[in-house]
Amino acid sequence: MFSRNLPNFLLKPLMNFVLLVYLFFSRLFHVDFEPKEKLDDSYTKFNSFDDPLPDIEPNYPDYKELLAEAKENGEPIKAVNRR
Repeated sequence: MFSRNLPNFLLKPLMNFVLLVYLFFSRLFHVDFEPKEKLDDSYTKFNSFDDPLPDIEPNYPDYKELLAEAKENGEPIKAVNRR
């Protein structure tokens, strides 16, 4: 739009004008972010923390038994080659 750059002495007043216009319109056209209608609260039943989680005991198999069982079946487990 401009064929030349704006001089520095015009930049500050121009920015002040833009800021004042923004502030004026932001007060004039206030946006309300709250919904006009109430939302359905039926989804809150999924957020119930009243029921405690069940206690589950972990089942860690013995690695020596797993190696012996694999060797008996004819498919020995090889060691991991790490680099």
